[in-house]
Amino acid sequence: MAQWVLAFRATARHNIPARNLRCALTLGSIVIFFIYGMLYLASVMGIVSARSELMFVLTFNFGAKLIFIVAFLGIRVSQFYDLLVALVRRKVLPFDQLLPNDFEALDADDDEMPGMD
Repeated sequence: MAQWVLAFRATARHNIPARNLRCALTLGSIVIFFIYGMLYLASVMGIVSARSELMFVLTFNFGAKLIFIVAFLGIRVSQFYDLLVALVRRKVLPFDQLLPNDFEALDADDDEMPGMD
């Protein structure tokens, strides 16, 4: 799995939002599963009590998920921000295209709308 992450990082475009953060999150999930595996083996061997295992898993699971949710939310927000900035830079907004004389034409059209009697 780690080789896949490194291959993705090497071949992915450099303008992808949070490219390095995505790789770090994936490697972080690998580390988390490794820790869960070690904790399970320690519990099976009797090194760690069942209560300690439960408390560690609950705490670590909640913390890891919270961190991942915040990170992925940040990635998504940065993508939407980049999209909005690109749209504003490329497009001429409709209200910029209206000239002062066009407002009179719009008012005349409103008078002729059906059902407005």
